[in-house]
Amino acid sequence: GKGKRVVVVFPDLIEKRKAMEYFGGKEEPEEGVRFAAIKDEFKTSLFERIWVRSEKEITVRDEDAWFVVVGASCQELPDVQALSSAIKERPLVLFNMKLDTARGDLGLPAFPSKKVHFEFLSGFLPVYYLRTRSYSRSMPKPPYVVNYSGALFRVYPGQYQVLLDAAGGRYRRIGTLPERPSLGEVRDALTDALQIDDVPKGAPAAPLMDFLRKGYKSKTWWEDEEGLKKQTSNLWRQ
Repeated sequence: GKGKRVVVVFPDLIEKRKAMEYFGGKEEPEEGVRFAAIKDEFKTSLFERIWVRSEKEITVRDEDAWFVVVGASCQELPDVQALSSAIKERPLVLFNMKLDTARGDLGLPAFPSKKVHFEFLSGFLPVYYLRTRSYSRSMPKPPYVVNYSGALFRVYPGQYQVLLDAAGGRYRRIGTLPERPSLGEVRDALTDALQIDDVPKGAPAAPLMDFLRKGYKSKTWWEDEEGLKKQTSNLWRQ
């Protein structure tokens, strides 16, 4: 019926057609589900359109209710932003798009501007988030280097959980937070949970050792104070 269809949106027509092939060439593999490309595109190539009148694939249709974008890269984020404007108030879901990796490319030569995060990505609420990280910590005594890992995990509406890898496929929760912490803060929490007493806190060398471990900057440009001032929404951290 009208306004009840879920649209799975692929980066382009090529990816859409690959998905259709998997489902027997159907654009609508199930009732209430349709495949689409991020933006309107002609069904034929530019050379073919010189000789043959070609139809356009229309991404947004009246019957569509939800849009789920899959497989889009950093380069395609402006197209996703344009899609968001076109669908107006209808829900838009970004599924497994590795947005932290994409954010890291924003602002680099030949990549979209950082404004894509400040004006667009900052307005998405994370409903499922899992980011695993591995670290090493040096010590002045054996074993000299300690390798450890952990994760930042969240399932909406629950809080963000900092998890320490306890080996054997098990994780130990060491803290929960109502707002998403920076990756540097996650690393510090995991390090403190190790309870390694190489340089006691308050010792003369402690500030220097902390600086050498953490480095000059422990937050990304979208996590630091300047970045938070530029964003139009704080939903991405909630």
